[in-house]
Amino acid sequence: MSKSELPKQQNKKCIICGFYSEGSLCFKHRIAARSLTEGYKYWKEAFDISFNEYLREVRKRPETGTWVKEVIDYIVSSNDFKILDE
Repeated sequence: MSKSELPKQQNKKCIICGFYSEGSLCFKHRIAARSLTEGYKYWKEAFDISFNEYLREVRKRPETGTWVKEVIDYIVSSNDFKILDE
């Protein structure tokens, strides 16, 4: 079976890194997006900040991982928040 004969779902690429994905995001970026969503619940309770403020604060922290920063950069540049719902 050639690559062109594979079902389309097997040809999907992550919108951030281009790696194989089952949806819009690959496994690592999906986990990072989930981490951002979960983390916001705690930050909002502690600091009462908007999601955009949260993204800015998390992005500038040195302990924030590369995958999370890539998700933040994508969201900020594209204004595509729906990727967080996957």
